[in-house]
Amino acid sequence: MDSHDNEIRSNTTRWGWLGLIAVLVLASGLRLYGLGETPNGLFVDEASTGYDAYSLLETGRDQFGKKLPLFAQSLGDYNEALYRYLVIPPVYLFGLNEFSVRLPAALAGILTVLSLFVLVRRLFGTKVALWAALFLALSPWHIHFSRIAFRGVLLPLFVTSGLAALAIGFGRKGTRPRPAYMYLAALLFVGSLFTYSSARVFVPLLLAGLACVSHIEVRAMGKHSWIAGGVFLLGVLVLLPFWLSPEGMARADAVNLKFSWGALRNYSSYFGWKFLVTDGDPSPRHGVQGMGQLYMLDVPLLIVGAFTLLRRGQRASSLWLFVWLLLFPLPGALTAGSHALRSLVGVPAFCIVSAVGASAVCERFRSFQARAACIAILLAGIGASSARYVHTYHTNYSTTSAPAWLTGMGDLVAKTEAYQGTAVFISNQVPLPFLYLPFYLSWPPGEYQELSFTKDPVARLNGYQLGRYHIVNFSQEALPTESCLLVGSHSEFAPWEAQLADRIESVQAVIGPEGQALYVLITLRE
Repeated sequence: MDSHDNEIRSNTTRWGWLGLIAVLVLASGLRLYGLGETPNGLFVDEASTGYDAYSLLETGRDQFGKKLPLFAQSLGDYNEALYRYLVIPPVYLFGLNEFSVRLPAALAGILTVLSLFVLVRRLFGTKVALWAALFLALSPWHIHFSRIAFRGVLLPLFVTSGLAALAIGFGRKGTRPRPAYMYLAALLFVGSLFTYSSARVFVPLLLAGLACVSHIEVRAMGKHSWIAGGVFLLGVLVLLPFWLSPEGMARADAVNLKFSWGALRNYSSYFGWKFLVTDGDPSPRHGVQGMGQLYMLDVPLLIVGAFTLLRRGQRASSLWLFVWLLLFPLPGALTAGSHALRSLVGVPAFCIVSAVGASAVCERFRSFQARAACIAILLAGIGASSARYVHTYHTNYSTTSAPAWLTGMGDLVAKTEAYQGTAVFISNQVPLPFLYLPFYLSWPPGEYQELSFTKDPVARLNGYQLGRYHIVNFSQEALPTESCLLVGSHSEFAPWEAQLADRIESVQAVIGPEGQALYVLITLRE
């Protein structure tokens, strides 16, 4: 009997790892395919992150001249620099472009699928772990942020990895604890504080909650719990002076962070039908409009999974999930409702509950044939939902979200490069040339760090110059009299159409995805 049980366990493990490989291949394809083209454009935060990485690679300093910062200056605030350092290897290998800047996010997304499998396998077994990994691999919420260079995607990776190490360290009932994993978990949770600002609120509260619900396991660790806890507390104390400084609070001030009764309304929105199922985050940069953060099929699975977990009673694995789900909305709720990025750390928890539900539904069928049919139906349902999402993401979304991603800036800079040796006058109505020009031209960082507006951001408002590129306000300044290239919108140049007629040599346009002229380039003779 024992040999038969061991054989079954061995076969289950073998198929579990094979299934994981298939899921990881699927997750990789969904996150890497067309990474440089979709989303269609490069948002300012991505351009800033990419150029910072390039500057660090070339000079050891960020674009503002700060040497190896842990928190990097951005547009009006300071944020965690870890993602910038992760961009350095892709920039070195593939150059400064959209693909390089987004690659760490895609890799972090893939690794999160792996770490979630390890965590869930420890808590609920291989079958539930495979379902959880599959649901995360196909999650529209997670896929979206695994394809853009926003540092928030690092937080779920560190949290799931830290929880996996913690679960392994506690050990199973009847086995000895493994303190080394406790220390690894402490380091991962300290590392999470360097990923995204939401970690400042979520991670300490999560660990406090887990310490309460797993107090027996914590006591069993003895002094190792105190040492690991001290390591995490030391990390918090080291970061606390920066968090409370004007630079550290700049982002909180910018997003109007405050404790109020409105935060309760915001909190409830993260469990609302509109956010989770039908509408999602209202920002086109945070998801496909008109689609929820979850699939419709997730709803019954979440219900079944929640009831299954409740029936398990006071088991630590179930309580871990409820603590996780209770806390994930807090960072977002303090600023706004239905914010998909600030609540991204909750995605793995939803996937685990859905996985428990899927496994419970399939286990209701006793015969192999019925169970296989149930699995096939669930796979077909989730496959159809994800196929619809992926198709919409790579077609309609690329068009409808183009303004939000400032589509056309790369094409605009490339067209100006065709006029070597010609002075270029760019309207200050064109979005942030001081970011896009250095990014797309791979501007020498040593030279860029010496420009006046890197020391005084107000200088950007008064017009500035990068080599032959002059950023000006055409409504307040006279048109240049020399041969040059003008760049701006058609409406800006329309009042001078008659005046410019004798000087125009050529007119080009940067065309948007719907055929509209985003910007015009006019070459003038003297």
